[in-house]
Amino acid sequence: MKKSNLNYRIIRAVPEDVDELLALGKAAYQIEAERYNNFKIPQIKETGKELQEQFKDHIILKAVFNGKIIGSVRVCKKNGIGHIARLAVLPDYRCRGIGTALMLEAEKHSKCRRYELFTGTKSISNIKLYEKLGYSISKKEKYGCGDIEVFFMEKAVLSNFKRGILAGAVIFAAAQVISFGYEFIIMALISPGTETTSAALFMMITVKIMDWICKPFSHFWLLYKNMIGSFPYKGLLLDLINLLGWLWIGFKINSGKK
Repeated sequence: MKKSNLNYRIIRAVPEDVDELLALGKAAYQIEAERYNNFKIPQIKETGKELQEQFKDHIILKAVFNGKIIGSVRVCKKNGIGHIARLAVLPDYRCRGIGTALMLEAEKHSKCRRYELFTGTKSISNIKLYEKLGYSISKKEKYGCGDIEVFFMEKAVLSNFKRGILAGAVIFAAAQVISFGYEFIIMALISPGTETTSAALFMMITVKIMDWICKPFSHFWLLYKNMIGSFPYKGLLLDLINLLGWLWIGFKINSGKK
């Protein structure tokens, strides 16, 4: 994939964009028509009236560069399922991540629990793109305009709550591994038989119990409240503070040995 340095933006299309969107579709799908030797596919034959009708129940997005529409995608939401269609990028602007960006924006705008789409079985680059975005092939069927075979692909999306729980569980498990590691270091700093050993052990066990009780809630809350979709830096910051606290305790104990 070429690195995109285009300063394009993705916004909602409006009915006034119909002519430009039709021209985009014909240019973008010309290679598909040639690939299948079928120039009657809907993307090529679509009329202005048909596209105008789609503005009633579709979210139509466009990628705009220097005032020109260089890409587009449509999504229709039915019963919580997002049906994505007509992903198109002008040939001169392909392999720059524009198709990926349009797909992600389509999902973001529609916010469905599942997405479905279809693409030709010979359209290898399209299939790879969709698979990279988490889609998987569910079935193969004949398309309604000839002998073209298409793959139907779908993608299930976890809710924010489920994502938070799963991410919190992973971070909590990793935090416990780190926690056991630095607690082992602290214990190595305490020589057996010193006057402070028993007090230190009692303190560490007490704090560890509190750690096990509080940490899952703190991580899950942070992830669910304001860390969904990004790395949980706040949760790891709590672990860093915890680590520094334990090191301070260990060095104080070690320096106070008789």
